[in-house]
Amino acid sequence: MKPSLVPIAAGLLALVPFMPAQADNKVTVVQTSNKSAIAVDQTNGSNGIASITQAGNQNKVSIAQSDVGSPRTERGSAANSAVIKQSGFQNGINATEAAYPLTYLGQKNTSANGALNTVKATQGGTGNTISYSQVGFGDSLKLVQASDNNTMVISQNGPNNAGDINQHGSSGMIQAIQNGSDNSYTATQTGGGNHLTIGQAADHNDALADQSGTGNTVAISQLGQLDSVSAVQGGTSNDVELTQYGLDETITLHQSGGANVMSVSQATTGASANLTQTGLTSIITIAQ
Repeated sequence: MKPSLVPIAAGLLALVPFMPAQADNKVTVVQTSNKSAIAVDQTNGSNGIASITQAGNQNKVSIAQSDVGSPRTERGSAANSAVIKQSGFQNGINATEAAYPLTYLGQKNTSANGALNTVKATQGGTGNTISYSQVGFGDSLKLVQASDNNTMVISQNGPNNAGDINQHGSSGMIQAIQNGSDNSYTATQTGGGNHLTIGQAADHNDALADQSGTGNTVAISQLGQLDSVSAVQGGTSNDVELTQYGLDETITLHQSGGANVMSVSQATTGASANLTQTGLTSIITIAQ
């Protein structure tokens, strides 16, 4: 596997453009300041490698990568790679990639006063991977992958986090974990053979899952109070498994199509489940 993203700009609100990247170019950038910016453009070549580290507050990274070649087996399945790490508060990442990238994005925010780290990443092409970790307060992310065989692995640790994740294509996989208070997830997958797993281990969490296609699976587990789940699946041979441990929890689930399966487990008093299935040879299992 590999990451993707890259060039350079720095300084207090000053931007220094970089030369367009060619094949097999590498960029390594380290910034230790506030209100700095890095702009990376690797859209004129393939097999680009970017490593960017920022330590400070109100810093920004913008990266664009495209690849007209094919995956390089010596680096896994990706042609481009990007690793971006930010520590501080009010930092931002905006990444756009096409064809075979592997991207690692990391943000760490230790100040409740700063808050508001943001990430927006878009990948186009098959076999892409996003690995993302947030630690801090008031953070948010928006991730989009288009095409088949894509993967997202997401970890958020801290209060007031929010996630908006979308996969469009077949055989995709999303694994999302939230540890903290006031978290939320909206996850959408379109296509067949997709898998979505969400784990929430804190108070005031909510999860919304929407899948369309054939042979998709959703597994959501909530460990906390005042949590809620809403899941919609359209298509055939889909499977949903929802588990809640805590107080005042609610599940709303709708499946349309044939040969679908629902499994719901709620291990607390006062929980509620609203389940709807339309179609032939479908199954519902409930444990309260």
